[in-house]
Amino acid sequence: MCGDRDIADDLFQETVIKIWNGLKHYREQQKFSSWIFTLAHNVTIDYRRKNKITEVDIEEVEIESSENVFENIELKEAGKIVAGLLKNVPEKQKRVFLLRQHSDMSFKEIAELTNEPLNTVISQMNYAVKKIRKQLKGSYGPGK
Repeated sequence: MCGDRDIADDLFQETVIKIWNGLKHYREQQKFSSWIFTLAHNVTIDYRRKNKITEVDIEEVEIESSENVFENIELKEAGKIVAGLLKNVPEKQKRVFLLRQHSDMSFKEIAELTNEPLNTVISQMNYAVKKIRKQLKGSYGPGK
């Protein structure tokens, strides 16, 4: 969400400090991972607002090492394709898509994190998927 690995590392450190300092405010009825994601999300949003960042290129998707080299290459290529397609997806839809795909957060948790109604989050995911599918059909469909 910040577009730079060094800045992401700094934001990670800031998030860890906020987690440590905020543990006394953590409510046990809240899912711990959701609470952490909320803190991290807010740190990143604050950074983006402070630095007037409105759009960020999606970094290449990191793939866990695999014994099957060809599978790893295919996954990496697929990640590049999806990252390229996400550049044409509106920011809010992109955020919901990435949160859903790269975390174990439910739509309800994403709604709480982004302060959006649940139906809006579900719609944003639906629109993002439709836009990606449409681009895939146009770029990689029959005859392409």
